Amino acid sequence: MSEQIDLKLSKNDQKLIEELYSTDDEVVLMSLDKIMDKGNKSLMPALIHVLSTSNNESIKDEIFNIFCQLKDTASIEMMILFLQLEKYNAIHEKLRSALWQTAYDGSKFLSLFVQLAIQGDYLVCIDILSIIENMKEPFEDELIQDLIEQIEHAIPETEAKKSQLLFELTETIRNL
Repeated sequence: MSEQIDLKLSKNDQKLIEELYSTDDEVVLMSLDKIMDKGNKSLMPALIHVLSTSNNESIKDEIFNIFCQLKDTASIEMMILFLQLEKYNAIHEKLRSALWQTAYDGSKFLSLFVQLAIQGDYLVCIDILSIIENMKEPFEDELIQDLIEQIEHAIPETEAKKSQLLFELTETIRNL
């Protein structure tokens, strides 16, 4: 997967991004207020970058709040794309938490989420289980069976605490 995301930016979006990258935290916070009101998916890469590089907890909290309130499917799905990039491992927990809080139905990403649960630690598995519980779309039996087999194959190689969660994940997927 390429780490470059090409988006067309309006002049207003360009200005907001410049403000987000300011070294003045007050300018960044004012920019975040504007984004809360009129943000769009083209700002997501800049928001992700600032979330991953800022040392200011108020800025991080404000970006997290923006993410938790996302309603735009394209923006939410962009957050999912960033969950796949190792470069942003440090903020994956916040992204997963925000994704869960949006109550987004990430059904088309079920396979990805199962892989994240298998590969991640106990806390990743908890987050992914919560995200999958929000899924509503009906799935093909073949996909469900394949995912359950993948999880069951991973269970013996996993520590006991996470194994229990993976077992719960198989039950959740079975009931989708």
